[in-house]
Amino acid sequence: MFRYYLLLFLLSIAVIGCAPSGSESAETQPTATETHDDEDHEDDHEDEDHADDHDDDDHDDSQREHGAHEHGAAELTIAWSGNRLAVDLDTPAFNVLGFEYAPSSDAEIAFADESVAFLETGAFLQFSPAADCALVSADIHTEFSEDEHEDEHEEDDHADEEEGTHSDIEAAYSVECQQPDQLTELDIAALFSQFPNFEDLQVQWVSDTQQSADTLTSDNTTLSFE
Repeated sequence: MFRYYLLLFLLSIAVIGCAPSGSESAETQPTATETHDDEDHEDDHEDEDHADDHDDDDHDDSQREHGAHEHGAAELTIAWSGNRLAVDLDTPAFNVLGFEYAPSSDAEIAFADESVAFLETGAFLQFSPAADCALVSADIHTEFSEDEHEDEHEEDDHADEEEGTHSDIEAAYSVECQQPDQLTELDIAALFSQFPNFEDLQVQWVSDTQQSADTLTSDNTTLSFE
């Protein structure tokens, strides 16, 4: 019993000794003015940070917008599941046509139609022969439909159109392989030879078991799936 009361007594002394005195509390307690000034300073700092973040966002958006449409560059994405592959090509029209305004002359229209027809064949998608792959469907989207040709004939100044126009061509392919376990690579040399304006192709692919990315050029036209 004596040890119990002694323990309580020592604990009470320790608590009282650790408690700050009134003068100490007064010294450590900031005044209302100091608190207000600190809050104002923090608000100013937050405003500056917000402004900096806004500038950074604008800069990042500008970079993304510029990077999304760059002549010579294009993107190829491949989603592979089982024996089916979905292949998407997104490229500036310049890489395919050499211009980005809607074709109006007979020569421009014929060249555009020929180029789109080549893309529709998917002939540049050369998968491993042992995989026995075949094109199931192709969907080519351009901004130069035949209905727009007549309207564009009425435009006299193509230079002004080209300066303010950024047109893309999107091609979506569905491919089926009879021996998907034999699919080890994709060669797109025909794309670079058919359209010399292509400089580099950023490729991303994903399958049921793995994923990877690569950059293909006219000197490196083969994508490995291994």
